[in-house]
Amino acid sequence: MQLTTFTILAGAAVASVSAAVLAPEPEPAPEPAFQKFSLTAVLEDAPFNNGSISASKGKLWLLLPANKEDAQCDGEYQRTTFFVDAEQLLLYHGDFDSHQRIFANSPTYGGWGSLDYFNNSDGETRDWQVQDSRLSFNDQDWVACSEDDGSYSVFVDAGQRITGGGRLCVPFQAAVVNETEPVSCEYTVQ
Repeated sequence: MQLTTFTILAGAAVASVSAAVLAPEPEPAPEPAFQKFSLTAVLEDAPFNNGSISASKGKLWLLLPANKEDAQCDGEYQRTTFFVDAEQLLLYHGDFDSHQRIFANSPTYGGWGSLDYFNNSDGETRDWQVQDSRLSFNDQDWVACSEDDGSYSVFVDAGQRITGGGRLCVPFQAAVVNETEPVSCEYTVQ
């Protein structure tokens, strides 16, 4: 009886080890897709309130005239699409393509908070975060400065007063609007 019990237990142990070895390993979880979004300016009573932030000629803009928008897109361009990866703000250029990074020319780099994009940069690229459906850089708001054509160039508030050319500059917040069907675009840099 003892020999029979031992034989049955030993056989069961070998069978379970064999099954564990032969069982396929579970597939690794897929990488999480980064949330794609557009940005909308929020400043009540401002001419650009609820306007979309767009990218063109290496900078970010509000109320940019259609004839000045300059992007090569894989579909009909609606608005500029962004996403955040490792605290970097990027312009969406397809799921597997290279993306253009947004960088801030902060006083550390001799700038006044201008926002530019390139594939490489010496400016500050990290510390972008979405919190309470708002995007900020280093916990700072955004600044819009009027231009002669009615558009507004967009800066990050770097704690420096932006002046020159009789421009009106006002702070605002950038609201995140989820894009369920983002359009891949490459934006001009000059």
